[in-house]
Amino acid sequence: MLIREFTEADWPRVWPIVRDVVRARETFTYDPRMTAEQGYDIWVESAPGLTVVVVEQDRLLGTAKMGRNRPGPGGHVSTASFMVAADARGRGVGTALCRYALDWARRHGYAGMQFNAVAESNRSAVALYRRLGFAVVGTVPGAFAHPTLGRVGLHVMYQEFAGAGGDANTRFAVGGPTYDAGMTDADMMRQTETALAPGTEFTADFEVTGWDEQPYDEPAEGGTLARVTVRKSFRGVIEGTSVAELLTAANRGYVASERFTGSIDGRPGTVVFQHAGLDVEPPRTFGNIVPGTGTGELTGLTGTVSFRNDESGHSVRLVVG
Repeated sequence: MLIREFTEADWPRVWPIVRDVVRARETFTYDPRMTAEQGYDIWVESAPGLTVVVVEQDRLLGTAKMGRNRPGPGGHVSTASFMVAADARGRGVGTALCRYALDWARRHGYAGMQFNAVAESNRSAVALYRRLGFAVVGTVPGAFAHPTLGRVGLHVMYQEFAGAGGDANTRFAVGGPTYDAGMTDADMMRQTETALAPGTEFTADFEVTGWDEQPYDEPAEGGTLARVTVRKSFRGVIEGTSVAELLTAANRGYVASERFTGSIDGRPGTVVFQHAGLDVEPPRTFGNIVPGTGTGELTGLTGTVSFRNDESGHSVRLVVG
């Protein structure tokens, strides 16, 4: 994925993303009746602000805008907004855009970044912003009319930058890559961080979205052997989807190879898990990230993986090797 500055030629592909997000009425306080022309005026920032897009080959995956939160006495604080195409969510696009906006604001000398209206029902965004250093500094109760949840609160979230306004030789990192303060925007757009520190632990919830079981050995006694294709959807610091191929024995044990596609701590890519489990007391699962299977920003990732399945739900625990 590449984050680059918006050009006029991008608007025909940016507008459908903006339109669909706004008309969903789930996250933004924009008028869902707005036209493409009105959307352009709202979304495309003029200097000193910036609008960017995320592209992958010939696809436009998402967009962000950033600039001053308020004019005059409020001009030292930045703000930003992010939108991701529906079919690109869960791949770390929003995380990459937020990291870019933070680093852009820091490089341009802002004292911090403020989000003025984050719907408290937008749990994935709230969790992402907290992971990247934001805090909820206030909530307006019932200020957002969600189409299915009714009136929910709007958070004000803020992150203060330490050491803003350094000289051209300053290096800094805000929840992501380290940059030279003298770098151009183009340089900053291309630099990413790939390494996850050994011993780092991540836990996330997931849902089973598909289960296709095909028995291949059904003796009268001794338990059925079956092949099962399982599809999952992950949310949280591990965000994305996976397809696992399981070999099960009597519904009491399994071995599996599972390809995950999405992001881990905001780093997009794919990776393969191999794991197994026994339905004993207590239930046990054990597994590993298969070396050499990582792609994108998960290239080189190794470690262990385990799964929990009980009455409270499903979760995965990953420890970087």
